[in-house]
Amino acid sequence: MGDRVAVLRDGTLRQVGTPFQIYERPANLFVASFIGSPAMNLVQGEVKTAKDGLTVMIGDAKIPIPREITSRHGLGRVDREDAHRRHPAGRHLRATRKSSALQATMKVKIDRVEALGATLLGYFSVNAAGPRAESVSAIPAEEVLSDAPLTGFEGTSFCATFEPRAMLKTGDTTEVALDLSRLHFFDPDTDASLLVEDEPEKKKK
Repeated sequence: MGDRVAVLRDGTLRQVGTPFQIYERPANLFVASFIGSPAMNLVQGEVKTAKDGLTVMIGDAKIPIPREITSRHGLGRVDREDAHRRHPAGRHLRATRKSSALQATMKVKIDRVEALGATLLGYFSVNAAGPRAESVSAIPAEEVLSDAPLTGFEGTSFCATFEPRAMLKTGDTTEVALDLSRLHFFDPDTDASLLVEDEPEKKKK
């Protein structure tokens, strides 16, 4: 068996690497939307300057961007729309536990619950536009987001994981935690990841 994966779209190579590399460092929005279950949370957000650095606006929520993430993604240019994943809202959204410097919280209303045994998946909507349909794998390129809505949802659907004992139910209002260290940013024009590649000498260590 091979130890590297090639991700193609319409016959074009979009990324090649180990499963871990592709999961942790997707090269573009298509790969980000393609890898992982549940799927990554993807949304368009506006990066702005703030007193203590940068923030990203996801609908009505203002999420602080840690300095290491700002540097890692080369976010020197602000006041433009950047697609933001997640998973997080980078990749991991979980039920709130202890707060930390690399965590932000959002109060959400649960639209749907999926029980998987070891975990619960809670789905909720955020008041922000999702990525362009042609950028991701879930919707055919010829459709637009308004042509393929999720019934009962307004805005963009997000997913968070909960422990089964949370007894989560549809209609519940709860808090979810965003792991800020797992935020990813993508160029709104090219869909390419803004993640800055490690320097050669660092890769050798």
